Amino acid sequence: PLDFLSGHLLASIPAASHQVVISGLEESHYEEFNASVFPGRTEETYKVPFTRVVYIESSDFREADSKGYYGLAPGKSVMLRWMKHVNEANLSSAANQWAASGQQLMDGCLLYRYAYVIKCTGFKKGPDGSVSEVEAEIDRSFEGKKPPKGVIHWVAQPKPGQ
Repeated sequence: PLDFLSGHLLASIPAASHQVVISGLEESHYEEFNASVFPGRTEETYKVPFTRVVYIESSDFREADSKGYYGLAPGKSVMLRWMKHVNEANLSSAANQWAASGQQLMDGCLLYRYAYVIKCTGFKKGPDGSVSEVEAEIDRSFEGKKPPKGVIHWVAQPKPGQ
C-alpha cells in the first residue's frame, strides 16, 4: 500500500515542489533508510530511498531568509525529516545526545526520525523567473551538536536519475 501511495506522490511532485541537488554526493548515490510505518506503535518498517536529488515542498524554501522562518534559505541549514537506521555500536556519545529526542531501539539499532542536515548553498531560476533548482550540501557542522530548528519533509527520486 505504501508503494502505491509513493507512486502517486512522485507523479504530483513537480507542481508544488523544488528540486534540491545535494553536492558532494555522486550522481549515482543511492541509500535506503528504514522508516517506521507507525513510529512507537509497531516495529514494522519500510525502505525509504535517499538520492543526490530530493524534492521539498515549495513553501519550505525561500530566496531570502526572514525572522521566524525555519525552512531552507541560502546559507541556512535544516534537517531532512525521516528515519535513519544506525547500528548502536557505531554511535558516538555525541551523536547519541544529538538524536536523543527521536530515537527508538529496534533489533540492536537506533532508528532516528531524521536523515541529514543540509545547508542551502544557492539556487537557480528558470526562464520564467521561478526557482528551478535548490543547491545544497550535507552540513556536517551539526554532528554532535544541537540540530537546527528547521525540519522539512522530503521525497527522493526512486532511483538516481529518475
